[in-house]
Amino acid sequence: MARAIGVQRRHLILMFLFEGTVYDLLASFVGLLFGLLAGIVLVALLGPILERFNFPLKLTFEPHSIIIAYCLGVIFTFCSVVLSSWLVSRMTVIEAMRDLPEPGRTTFTLGELGARLLQLFRQGSDALVRRNARRFRRVFLELIPDILVRFIATLTRLGFLPLLAGTWLMQRGLEDAQIILFSLGLSLLVVGGALLVKALLESLALLLASLLHRERPRNGHRLLSGLFAAIVGLALMAYWALPFDVLAYLGLPRFQGGIEIFFVAGLMMVLGTVWAIIGNAHLFVNPFLALVSGLPGVYVMSRLASAYPLQRRFRTGLSVVMFSLVVFAMTVMAVITNAMTNTYVNINKQTGGYDIQATAYFKPLPDLQTSLAQHGINPDSFSAIGVRSSTDVGVIQLSASTPRWSLYPAQLVSGAFLQGYGLQLTARAKGFSSDSAIWQALQTHPNYALIDSSALPYNPDVSVNSPVYDPNSPSATNAGAPATPPGLDSRVAFALSGVYQGDTSFPAIPLWVVGTQAQQAMKLTIIGVVDNSNGDHFGLYIQRSAASTASVGTGVDPAQPEAQTYYFKTAPGQDVRTLALALGSAYLDNGLETTVLQDAIWQVRGPRILLSNVLLGVVAMTLLLGVAALAITGTRAVIERRQQIGMLRALGCPRRLIQGAFLLESFMVGILGSILGLVLGLILAHNIFAVNFFELYQTDLVFSIPWQQLGIIVGISFLSSLLGALLPAWQAGRIAPAEALRYQ
Repeated sequence: MARAIGVQRRHLILMFLFEGTVYDLLASFVGLLFGLLAGIVLVALLGPILERFNFPLKLTFEPHSIIIAYCLGVIFTFCSVVLSSWLVSRMTVIEAMRDLPEPGRTTFTLGELGARLLQLFRQGSDALVRRNARRFRRVFLELIPDILVRFIATLTRLGFLPLLAGTWLMQRGLEDAQIILFSLGLSLLVVGGALLVKALLESLALLLASLLHRERPRNGHRLLSGLFAAIVGLALMAYWALPFDVLAYLGLPRFQGGIEIFFVAGLMMVLGTVWAIIGNAHLFVNPFLALVSGLPGVYVMSRLASAYPLQRRFRTGLSVVMFSLVVFAMTVMAVITNAMTNTYVNINKQTGGYDIQATAYFKPLPDLQTSLAQHGINPDSFSAIGVRSSTDVGVIQLSASTPRWSLYPAQLVSGAFLQGYGLQLTARAKGFSSDSAIWQALQTHPNYALIDSSALPYNPDVSVNSPVYDPNSPSATNAGAPATPPGLDSRVAFALSGVYQGDTSFPAIPLWVVGTQAQQAMKLTIIGVVDNSNGDHFGLYIQRSAASTASVGTGVDPAQPEAQTYYFKTAPGQDVRTLALALGSAYLDNGLETTVLQDAIWQVRGPRILLSNVLLGVVAMTLLLGVAALAITGTRAVIERRQQIGMLRALGCPRRLIQGAFLLESFMVGILGSILGLVLGLILAHNIFAVNFFELYQTDLVFSIPWQQLGIIVGISFLSSLLGALLPAWQAGRIAPAEALRYQ
């Protein structure tokens, strides 16, 4: 109506911009208030719980952060308002008055667009000379921008812009060794190349049709578009679903990337898969309709439910992407949280089989077997006692290709450590048939030693299993690491030669070890490798008696005596906490501080699990946005199909059939988005664990699938999709045929 009475396009744009800006400012403010309220509630609920873990939460407001959050919400919403206003302004008077669907825009060749652009420039120049301000504004503010947009769209449709942008991004990615730039550039090259091939095939089809004097096949464009969507979408999904280090296996340089690569990979995987499926949705819908053709009621409902999504594929694809991303994020977080929880299933692995850790800060403890009884503690209360102290030693392997002295931590152990308590082996020297043989040899041969698995280099021939930290890597400076704090420098960090990560058997390796303040070196023979996957067992494990003989560990400042750590394994039936208090009281003069290991582990990792579950719940709250989006799009669909619904009702379709069709339509969106999010989330989570990303935080996490939690997530997403369809289905069922057909 506004266009019919003479309102110009720019007036419509300004009108919708003003209206949208008002809503934008108010909605962003309301969203900010709800966000602050949610933060206050979370701090109030979690504060008392985390305080028990010595992890206090304090409610703090940062004004600049609040302002940034509000401005970002306003900016993103305003951009969508601008785009919507521009699209609405392109509607013609007839389309608006008769509520007709917007027809596809006419495509022009580059030559036609160039000629049209030159013509508009001439018209604008004439208007400027004649001082026709109205004509000048229309040419330069409406027509020329529209032609420029069409020109850019044509270059994109032909694949030229994606190819140029992809080439530039790939070049930058190779130069800077950035995986995101390289991968995005490669993705754009795939899209651009496919668009160019598609345009060439369409031109060839038109040429053949004109030469043969035949009409262009009606299904040719749909077939070509579906094939294009399938090839490009699946190619994008396949590339981003590959393990992150597979490029190094293919001979490309090792790229750099942080946690942001996981988010980009997830988004690209979802977009590519949804693109391929929605572009070929008829291949899935038609067999399903044929399958239920024997059930008239189900067939009619399914036919009605699939008609609109097949017609409005872009809108359907956005809805599926939204649901997929939410389920995707929840799946990844559920897998990570489950891996963290599983680390507590075997507490003995975390504690090494010990129950109490005690550190003597003032002076070492006397002989425990006699002193315990003197302090009123029954020695039989403990089934095993181990002693460990840490120091630094110089190490050299003469059998290495380039022998050199290197620094490495040493663990001087005695007692239960020599019996296997607290240590797990990942590899044994040849000639030892079992771990028991290793422990027996350590007790009888003082010059035998163990080394942790972090000292083993990765096999250079298996680059696909490349590590986060590689002892063979260049120095921190050459690798691009910042000087402060310095990275682990391979010039001083020791790496064992002759055995690689993953090996379970190796020839016994002789080493020479010397203390930092001593002149006498001691020969050791490495007969086993200690598992250090959780980062708690760094070092070269040497018998305390052998170390004292060679003066290893004598470089200690006399003013600061060496702190020895004692580990106690309580006998069955003993109270761990009571014994820990008794030990601390008995050896108070020695500065003994005791810790119950199980409590210490829960104190460190308990808040992590709790916060992970909280974040999982926050992500789950975004399903509310999905419900609202489905309700809005469903209501819009009811308005658009009002006359169609009235026609169906006039032909005898009952209300329940119409309502069931709308519910089934939303259920299809929910089930497709949930399945895609679940499968792709598991793929990304597996890739995250495959590259040992969490080894950066020294956590012993193993990939496992929490089927029960994932089932709950999928069930909630299904329920959310149905809740979002209740309002549109109810509105569609209330439409009366007479009111709906009154405008015909």
